[in-house]
Amino acid sequence: MAFWDGRRWIRQHPVPPSRAPRARLRDWLATGIMVAALIASLLPRSSSGAAGPALVVDPSVARAGTAVSVVGDGFVPQLRLQLSLDGKDAGLPLVKVNGRGQLKARLVVPDVTPGAHTLAAATVAAATRKASAGGGDVVVASTTLTVADAAPPAATASPSAQPTLTPQPTSTPRSTPDPTPDPTPTPTQQPTPAPSSTPAATPGPTQPPSGSRCATGSGGPPGGWTRRVTSQFSEETPLGSWPGPVAGRDWRNRPAGWHDSSGRGTYDSGRTVSEGNGLLDIFLHSESGTRYVAALLPLLGDTYGQRISLCMRTEVIPGYKVAYLLWPNDGSGNYHGEVDFPEAVLDLGATAHAFMHYDPKPSSGRNQDAYDSGASIQQWHVYTMEWNPRAPTPYAAFFVDGRLIGRSTQHVPQGPMHYVLQNETLPSGDLPAPAAGHVLIDWVTIDTPS
Repeated sequence: MAFWDGRRWIRQHPVPPSRAPRARLRDWLATGIMVAALIASLLPRSSSGAAGPALVVDPSVARAGTAVSVVGDGFVPQLRLQLSLDGKDAGLPLVKVNGRGQLKARLVVPDVTPGAHTLAAATVAAATRKASAGGGDVVVASTTLTVADAAPPAATASPSAQPTLTPQPTSTPRSTPDPTPDPTPTPTQQPTPAPSSTPAATPGPTQPPSGSRCATGSGGPPGGWTRRVTSQFSEETPLGSWPGPVAGRDWRNRPAGWHDSSGRGTYDSGRTVSEGNGLLDIFLHSESGTRYVAALLPLLGDTYGQRISLCMRTEVIPGYKVAYLLWPNDGSGNYHGEVDFPEAVLDLGATAHAFMHYDPKPSSGRNQDAYDSGASIQQWHVYTMEWNPRAPTPYAAFFVDGRLIGRSTQHVPQGPMHYVLQNETLPSGDLPAPAAGHVLIDWVTIDTPS
């Protein structure tokens, strides 16, 4: 469009109308929605869009004592879950879901009746029995794990006796502070002669010297404790036949082929554990260059507090040690504490020690309470360890034949723990030439706080 101003034609450009404020706001909102949609498309998808939490176990058919993998997806991110088998979580891991709603765990198939079993993941509150009254178990997901029949035990020849070196007396390689004295009566101890030489190793249970065992009866639990396990080892289970009746009723073992703490010993209860003459016999020895050891766990599982008593002695077995201990439930190392008694190297003249390790980094040996019992590990004694994190004053206490040797009330481990009869090679240093010998246990009792 143009007009004549009297001298020339002038083209007129119309001014565009201004947009209303409402229209501008609508444009900004539309732009914001498109930007948000673009950002959302670039972020990883959360599990909330999944069809639901799911568990998968691989392999889905396995024998008791073998390891299987468990993976899951579709869970709430960062959720903590307890795995259980048929509603029982003893010995099964506590796992944490990652930021993508996935979990991954590895577990050892418990000793249960062959057949189909339900493997479930439940919230921590339900798994630790802290859910509100009437809430029930909050199972998030489950799958089926089929436990296969155990393979028939292969016939194995009795291991031949290995020559045992004559060791020089050595002290336990840990410094021990003076225990705090506590006036308690000392019961009369049955005298037993100290071994004057290295005992000859034999492949089967050995008859202890007459009158040298502890009392055959262990008595009832003291006030405030409830008896949960009593093992007298009265069945006959020859070497090569473990696990026998007692294993199915009271005990399980670390799977054959696993390595001990040092990595230099190999767990194999079939080659090391037998039962007879009223004794549990753990035969530590070597075959074809492999040092065989054993670790046994009661079926009681994890608890908040235990009182363990056992009657035992060992032969002189250089290069080996016993560490009978309470180990934290999370299984990630003893960064949540550890309680040991008796612990001893199996050298001539060695005495039993007690330890309460605590945070941080207890394996360094700097954060611990330590007590030397003065009791020869090669003589028959009753060793008692009490750990009660829920007492009015939490404590760990250690006794030999009823005599208090140490009591700790600071830094007492608070989380659930389970008991292990751990027999292993020395954790560090050079090992002497292969030796062989027996760890003999007359009876074991385990109580929990009432």
